[in-house]
Amino acid sequence: MFADGVNNFINTITDDWRSPAVLELCAGGHYINEATDDLINGIADAFTNQFTLNVQGDSFEGNTGDNIQLSATIQKNEAPFDAPVVWKSSNELVATVDENGLVTCISLGAATITAEMEHNEFIFDTADIRVIDTMPMPLNEIRVEPNQNFVMQGEEVIFTAKLFANNVEIPDTFTFTLLTNHILDKYYNFKILSDAQFSVLNKLSFVGEPLRVHIADSSGNELIWNIELRGMW
Repeated sequence: MFADGVNNFINTITDDWRSPAVLELCAGGHYINEATDDLINGIADAFTNQFTLNVQGDSFEGNTGDNIQLSATIQKNEAPFDAPVVWKSSNELVATVDENGLVTCISLGAATITAEMEHNEFIFDTADIRVIDTMPMPLNEIRVEPNQNFVMQGEEVIFTAKLFANNVEIPDTFTFTLLTNHILDKYYNFKILSDAQFSVLNKLSFVGEPLRVHIADSSGNELIWNIELRGMW
């Protein structure tokens, strides 16, 4: 390469002030790797150590709000090596990870958790996190109070229907249908008192066949409640 001199022409007398001056360019780079370079003596790749990092487990699933503990091991020349690990999440809207590898599931979706050897991002491993929603469906159950299946002769009992979801009472309305066809009306009196209550009066005495009351809530849950008409003796 050449640069302009006083006289703009090329010749072989490079030390003449009138000729173009010689320009020397040098290109280089500056990069160090603390794991393999001898920084004290200034020798690149002085150490031939081989590092590996492994996250225990390739993929995990959790519900929103769950915590998943990840762990990572580092080896130096196939022997255990103690070094700090840096944890990262590819999508913190789905799952976050703290400095100890504890993952918190935030919302439905997928994220990749990366574990890197500190000061050496080329030594790493990953684990896939999938946040799902497998919360159990509510277990709906109709219950009747009092929890008895008989009415004594001459007595009237008021029954109340209630709906429970996973043992927690929730408000609802009910329909009541008497299914018994073979018991004469002179033995009993069945009345619907409200959308949650009905009553049964035992007029005379023991009847071998029970009254069968069909109970249904607004969501279609059903229950057959059998009530015996018992005599005094």
